[in-house]
Amino acid sequence: MQTIVATAVGFGVLALFGYFGRRRPQLAFFGFIAAWLAICVAHMTYAVRVAALGASEEVAGHAVVFGLPAALAFVLGLWARWREGGRSEE
Repeated sequence: MQTIVATAVGFGVLALFGYFGRRRPQLAFFGFIAAWLAICVAHMTYAVRVAALGASEEVAGHAVVFGLPAALAFVLGLWARWREGGRSEE
């Protein structure tokens, strides 16, 4: 349950970055990746320590929490770059 909530929070933060970064969407989405992963680094070290004690599913849950929003932000950033490139040629 905590994994679902944390992943939803990640998507919510991504939506905020997208909303407030409407003028430069590529910068907003790639900036989200940096901010989200920086926020999550300390917690990921906790997951690795717990996994060392035998709870390997802890790392898998954290990979979902951190990876899904970051992967979506990467795809949206590439899409924004493609759209901005199309506009500059016109």
